[in-house]
Amino acid sequence: MEDLSFNPQHRAVFSTPKKDDMPLSKRKPLPVAQLNQILAKASYGCVLDDTVDPAFKRQFSAGKNFKVHGVPVSLNELQGLIPKTKSITATSELYVSNFVIDAYLRILLNENRKHIEEKNLEIFVTYTTECNPVAIDYRAKFDIGISHFLAYDVGVKEIVLIPFIKSSHTRLLIVLLKKKIVIYLDPMHDIEAIPTDEIKHVMTLFKAYYDVREFPFSLDGWQFYAPTDTPIQPNYFDCGVLVCLFAETVITQQDAVEMNIEDHIFLSGRLKMQKKIFDKMQMVSYPIFPENRTYLENPINIPEIGEISISKNSVEGIPTISYLQYIIEDYWGTRDSECYQCCQPPDNQEDLVLCCGCWGWYHPRCGGSTLFKIPKFFLCSDCKVFKKNEMES
Repeated sequence: MEDLSFNPQHRAVFSTPKKDDMPLSKRKPLPVAQLNQILAKASYGCVLDDTVDPAFKRQFSAGKNFKVHGVPVSLNELQGLIPKTKSITATSELYVSNFVIDAYLRILLNENRKHIEEKNLEIFVTYTTECNPVAIDYRAKFDIGISHFLAYDVGVKEIVLIPFIKSSHTRLLIVLLKKKIVIYLDPMHDIEAIPTDEIKHVMTLFKAYYDVREFPFSLDGWQFYAPTDTPIQPNYFDCGVLVCLFAETVITQQDAVEMNIEDHIFLSGRLKMQKKIFDKMQMVSYPIFPENRTYLENPINIPEIGEISISKNSVEGIPTISYLQYIIEDYWGTRDSECYQCCQPPDNQEDLVLCCGCWGWYHPRCGGSTLFKIPKFFLCSDCKVFKKNEMES
């Protein structure tokens, strides 16, 4: 039997793929017996010892749901990460549920919120079943998605992380709104089956959102990437874990993927996810986002968007994991350098504000605003004229 302890030769599975690497679809899945050997080394993260409140222990053991930042999570979901018996009979028992993904990413977002806000950024994580739900027809799918966008004002967040599951496989879309960049990450690197329809669906939601807000939006200047230099999932069940680690790299600015590789399974990553969620379940947890979602009273027209072209290269030629790691730090670039109108830097009286039409930075007075409080949708004078002409044409 092959020794599954981690060694440098295994690193090729996780690092940038080479031309002679065998595609995941052609690899033989790890036998359950070997997976159980790996799992046996794990310390189960959900320990119901004497420090745990007895009432919580009874409810948790009975499989009750607990709200973690508004997401219902139970013992069954956590056991998809590390089974309590450390033994499985089928690899499907190691699938990560959408509830675990939603809860874990919201915990990370909450833990890192202060640092993100210091960078004048907002990161939003959509629910896995909201933007790309399983729906009977596209009209229903669109209505669910646009309701989500409008309820949480997704269209004004600088960074939007969109995990979604299609054909039992989890992927991640990263939308950098004011950079006009979309990055599609597939843990399996199936570049022949990039879900262009799903990416167009997300951009349709952005267009519809801006139509409702009566702001111009087009795909002009947008760039779409599906890089293949990211780590490949080493098995048939770790796609959800790897998607969480991609998102974690963005949120925490640390290479979460490399830090959580162990053997042929992301074991340390699974343990960390399980412990964070379990610890949060024992607390009084308030949702980051409002739970009372508002859905459409009247249908919204589904806008038409053009075709999109997807590059299989990395963004700006930068290794993708490095790019993800520095998105927060480098997002604004020369944000505070000077006003687009008067070419002067910000001063003590007026900080620069961003125009949602041209993404230029302005002193409020230079952008034509006389308001004491700058609105969320700030438009400079030129963009106001453009918007007026668009509405009249």
